Amino acid sequence: MPIEKNPIDLSGQEKELRALLGRNIKQCRFRLGISQLDLALTLNISPTFLSDVENGKKWPSPHTLVRIAEALHVAAHDFFTPEEEVIPEIAKALDACFVDIRLALKQSVEKSIEESIKKVMEYYLKPLETASHCFKMQP
Repeated sequence: MPIEKNPIDLSGQEKELRALLGRNIKQCRFRLGISQLDLALTLNISPTFLSDVENGKKWPSPHTLVRIAEALHVAAHDFFTPEEEVIPEIAKALDACFVDIRLALKQSVEKSIEESIKKVMEYYLKPLETASHCFKMQP
């Protein structure tokens, strides 16, 4: 009498694995502050395809998976490692902090650039103003 094997629901396991892959890609991308469109353009893949991968609807090829990992500065196998359980409220608070930090850094850099431009312009325009007074015709 043959031994009956328990049927394996490959489709269920595959869905879980694709969901894990997509969730981890999305988290890595978010942590680096990279938009889905920017990552897709960097990888020369369709933004729709990347969205489908992140939402667990499609598989990337092994080559594309490695390229995604390289662009996000992680090992490809890390995408298949479940993250520790995090309380949703804490995760949301951390995500909000990342957004606030990126915004603060952007504003700081923009202010610094503006101040630098003003100083450079003052440095170079002041001698020009002085020189223009010397060459003005007197009536």
